[in-house]
Amino acid sequence: MKKLLWLTVISLIVMMPLSSFAGTNTISDSDLAAITAQEGVSIYFNNSTTTGFTFTASWGQTNISSITGSPITNFPFDKGGWAGVEVNFGNTSLSGLLTIDVGVNNSNTTSSTGIPGGIALGLKNLAFTTGSIEAIVKVGAERTLSVPTATMTLGTYYLGSYNSTVNGQVIICTH
Repeated sequence: MKKLLWLTVISLIVMMPLSSFAGTNTISDSDLAAITAQEGVSIYFNNSTTTGFTFTASWGQTNISSITGSPITNFPFDKGGWAGVEVNFGNTSLSGLLTIDVGVNNSNTTSSTGIPGGIALGLKNLAFTTGSIEAIVKVGAERTLSVPTATMTLGTYYLGSYNSTVNGQVIICTH
């Protein structure tokens, strides 16, 4: 009987995981309160520039009765035509600092807004500059509005270059 009891005790000791012998230290709530998990990155835009671009958007239809095999023939109101706009954008640039901080302390609220933290996007002198924008309204016989003899300009919209600077913070949090 003693051998059976002794064998049972030894087998229980062998089967116990080694982690049960590890020492444990507890961290107090006051120690945890002093720890914040703020990690983040800074993205600096150093005069990031795009060159200007142009596009044409038009609406209309071709002369359907002139298409071979069309069921419509010699329809007097089917002359086709296009109306649209040709838009020219100047160069744009972006400068400034964008910071992203994750793990902002959720137990506190910001003094000015009362919004709990979470993810904070910092915008520091983020400057956006664009060149002039010009839109030319045209009508024409084809969709690209580019044939000089078959296109007429109706008017032009012009917006000069502009600058805008953003400062502040965007906070994303749970609710």
